[in-house]
Amino acid sequence: NKNKLNITYQNKENARYTKLPIPYEKGWELKINGKKQPVEQADYSFIGFRAQKGENRIELAYYPPYFKPAAAVTLVSLAIACFYIRKRKKPGSK
Repeated sequence: NKNKLNITYQNKENARYTKLPIPYEKGWELKINGKKQPVEQADYSFIGFRAQKGENRIELAYYPPYFKPAAAVTLVSLAIACFYIRKRKKPGSK
C-alpha cells in the first residue's frame, strides 16, 4: 500500500531474527505488535530485525531520508510567505 507494508508472521521456531528481501536504506520505520523497533541491516543489503515469540504483526513504512524535516520547513516557509503577502501593502493603496 504505497509506502507501507503489513505482514503477519507466526514465529513457530522461535527464531531470534527475521530478514526480509527488501533493500535496506535509511528511512524505514518498523513496528512489531504495535511497538516501534529498530530496523537493522542484514547480509549487507536487506532489512532485518529481532523477532518475537509467537505471532508478529509487522508494520513497515518508508519515508525518504529527511522527508519529515523537509516537509516541516516547507510548511513553515509557506505560512511565512502567505503572512508576508497578506501584510504587504498594495501599490496605490493608503
